[in-house]
Amino acid sequence: MLFINYIYCIFLLTEYLLDSINEQLLGKCAMPISKKIVNIKGKLIAGDTSCDGLIESCTEDKVCMRVPSLPHLEDVNEESLMLYVDSSSENPLCLNCKVQWTYKNPPYGLTRSIGMKVKSPLQHYKEFYESL
Repeated sequence: MLFINYIYCIFLLTEYLLDSINEQLLGKCAMPISKKIVNIKGKLIAGDTSCDGLIESCTEDKVCMRVPSLPHLEDVNEESLMLYVDSSSENPLCLNCKVQWTYKNPPYGLTRSIGMKVKSPLQHYKEFYESL
């Protein structure tokens, strides 16, 4: 009987600790991250090279783009990239981005996905993101 009481106390203590950890984690997340799946034309400029591609998803400060897997994009881990987004307005959005990750898409590696963080998102981008 003593052993069962001991196990039950451990169970209650574990449940209490998990609840307090969840409260702390949820309290720190003021706003949930919302990722929007899109299909928008864009142009990526890295140094003196550029290529057209499709923006697949975006958040308030990140963009994921699929581009052709070209030899000059093999090492695209540059500090600063320019991304031109075809928005519904007359002027395309021009975003200064930093590469966070990149990989070739299976099965043949004909395209490459690039995840980028938008450096200091402009008000135009925030308005564009909200309109999606």
